[in-house]
Amino acid sequence: MSASGWLGFAVIAGGLAVTNPTVEEIELELRQQVIMAITSSSISANDDAATTILMGMCKFSAEECYNVLRMTMRLQMNDYLIGKAVVIHAADGSPTNCVGAVKRLWCPKFLNSTK
Repeated sequence: MSASGWLGFAVIAGGLAVTNPTVEEIELELRQQVIMAITSSSISANDDAATTILMGMCKFSAEECYNVLRMTMRLQMNDYLIGKAVVIHAADGSPTNCVGAVKRLWCPKFLNSTK
């Protein structure tokens, strides 16, 4: 690789390192994504009674709903120079793999989101 190629790589890596999200930024991104999913979801006629009641309560107060849901999640974070590997363990133990970089959190399979 040429000197300019290495320099470009160093600049990109340095930029990613500077924008590596903090734990607080990861928590905020998670909160925003879950609340967005709650507020944009709809109650289906195919949902069982418990789901319908829970979704109705969550629609009434998405913030409180998030707080209850967050208590059932466990986050595991591995910090790397250019980002974080984040695993969200739901109450049922199922893991969701995410990437934290550039001050954002991407969880392709979490809440059917591509954010």
